[in-house]
Amino acid sequence: MQFLNLGLSDETPISVKALVGQGTRSKHFKFSLPLDPEDHLEKRSHTRDIRICDGIAERLSAEGFSCEKAGRGKPRGAVLRVKFAGFTVTLMLDANRQPRYTKCNGLTWTNTLQRHPATPEEIAEGWARTRQTFENVLRESFEATSFEWTDD
Repeated sequence: MQFLNLGLSDETPISVKALVGQGTRSKHFKFSLPLDPEDHLEKRSHTRDIRICDGIAERLSAEGFSCEKAGRGKPRGAVLRVKFAGFTVTLMLDANRQPRYTKCNGLTWTNTLQRHPATPEEIAEGWARTRQTFENVLRESFEATSFEWTDD
C-alpha cells in the first residue's frame, strides 16, 4: 500500500486505497490549454506546472478560497492545496507541452485534519464548491478545452 505524505504536520498520511474506501473525494481530471508563446521549455517542466498552479491559486483566492502557492510535486508536476476548516482539497497537476497545445493531467483528493476533522457533509460541500470553481477558472481564465473528470 502506497502512502501520500505531502509534509503537512497536522495531517495524517493516508493511502490511495484508504481515500477511496472512506468515501473521500479522489478524482482524476484532464484538460488542454492553448500554447503559451513564451513557453519554450521542454515537454515536461516543473516550472510550467508551478506557473499554471500558481495562476489557478491566484484566481481561486480571488473567488474567496484559502490557497497557498503551489509547490513542486514528486516525482513531477505541481501541488496546490485549498484549505477549509477541518480539511484540505489537494490538486496535483502535470502539464506536458505538445506541438499545438499543452496537455494537463491531474489528481485531486481531500485530507481531513487529525485535530479538528470535518464532517462528511462539510467535505462534500467544500469539494463540490472547489471543483466547480476550479473548472470555471480553467475555462474562463485559462481558456481550457476538453475538460474531463473521471473517477478512480
